Amino acid sequence: VGQAERIESVAFSPDGTALAVAGGSPGRFGEVQIWDLAKKELRRSLVFTNDCLFGVSWSPDGKLVAFGATDTASRAIDAVTGEQVLYQSAHDDWVLGTVFSTDGSHLVTVSRDRSMKLILVAAQQFIDNITSITPGVLRGGLISVDRHPTKDELLIGGADGQPKLFRMYRE
Repeated sequence: VGQAERIESVAFSPDGTALAVAGGSPGRFGEVQIWDLAKKELRRSLVFTNDCLFGVSWSPDGKLVAFGATDTASRAIDAVTGEQVLYQSAHDDWVLGTVFSTDGSHLVTVSRDRSMKLILVAAQQFIDNITSITPGVLRGGLISVDRHPTKDELLIGGADGQPKLFRMYRE
């Protein structure tokens, strides 16, 4: 079933044929699992970092799986080969959530550091601190992020208990 003692996050692939799982064993390792749902079989198990992984998400085309970690980094892997295709360490605390843009070109991450970062996937480049547009609006670490199904609008939730809506790109 994989090595992880704990599951922190799960996400179905866009076509519903696979499941991505992020978790690990606290203080020991983080693990990402990719499951084939039709066969009920573990396709891939990959270990990263020395602690649990969080906030797993799929790119809209189903080719990439992203997740966050306690080492302040976000990563994305190729869903078939397991090859790491993105590493970005723009946060100052644990990365707890990830979500791709509608076209898959960008990744958004949220963290306990009270920020939401925008990353250009192909270049692995930090682009913008989305939450800096409205200073003081966030009063606690961010735990969760999701994107509207058809628009690049983001809903975040965190320690302050108040969901907030943001545009992915500055206008």
